[in-house]
Amino acid sequence: MSNQYEKLVEQQARLKQKIEREDFKLRQSKYYENRQARKARSRRLIQKGALLEKYFQADNLSV
Repeated sequence: MSNQYEKLVEQQARLKQKIEREDFKLRQSKYYENRQARKARSRRLIQKGALLEKYFQADNLSV
């Protein structure tokens, strides 16, 4: 009886660790996706600003 209980406790511990690893992977993946989206947005904003300066001579405009 106690042997069976010990096996169940060990199995529970392994499953908790597996859940924690998968949760970490998911959070890491979301962070990476958000980071890529921020980089893309920054790049677009910089390009639009450069085009604005180039075509409209917006040197005297401020944010």
